[in-house]
Amino acid sequence: MSGSLSLLPKGEAGLESAFGVRSARKAAVMELARSWDFEEAHAVQVTKLALELYGGLPPPKKNREWEREWLEYASLLHDIGYINGVRRHHRTSEAMICRADLIGFRRSEKQIIAAVARAHRKRFPEADDPVFDGLGADGRESVRRLAGVLRIADGFDRTHRGLIASAEMRVSRNDCIISCKAVGGVDEELRAAGKKSDVLQELLGVPVKFIVVSSGGFPEREGENGTTP
Repeated sequence: MSGSLSLLPKGEAGLESAFGVRSARKAAVMELARSWDFEEAHAVQVTKLALELYGGLPPPKKNREWEREWLEYASLLHDIGYINGVRRHHRTSEAMICRADLIGFRRSEKQIIAAVARAHRKRFPEADDPVFDGLGADGRESVRRLAGVLRIADGFDRTHRGLIASAEMRVSRNDCIISCKAVGGVDEELRAAGKKSDVLQELLGVPVKFIVVSSGGFPEREGENGTTP
């Protein structure tokens, strides 16, 4: 897939129109999610955390204009497959997104969003998985990057109680530090995020470490891959 999508108009004159296009796309995503009675509070919380984490991810070589938006939509839709039960709901979410009549989206965009939603749990799809059919190297790389972030954000709301208020990621040559501000005990959330940090760790090539920050801004505890000392 080309890295130069051109759905939005260019230049200052197109800003208002660009905002309208993005608003219509977001509305289409929310309409789809609500039509399947999704758990909106959890989806919104995961989306917030995912976008915060994405801010610390090294920029992509391609799709820079689009990745954040794709992550937002995949995060909002990742659990719509619950309509058919918990088991394999990630695959159900993928199928539902691919089949949906989402206004303003190219087929390849829907495929990327669906693949990211699918990859929020269980193993990351193999390179020859049909979920990647027709996607070029840039699209596949975007799926890996966004899934790596979404998996951790979803783990951070493992209990669906919104106990992690915010998150920040900083990547260096030696490690990836994810600090999160908690409003309660978050041991279960840290364990879940740690278990799901495999994709991000492989992508970055450095260990992923977690720090829980108190409301005063001081570290309470830290650990690697979701473990706490």
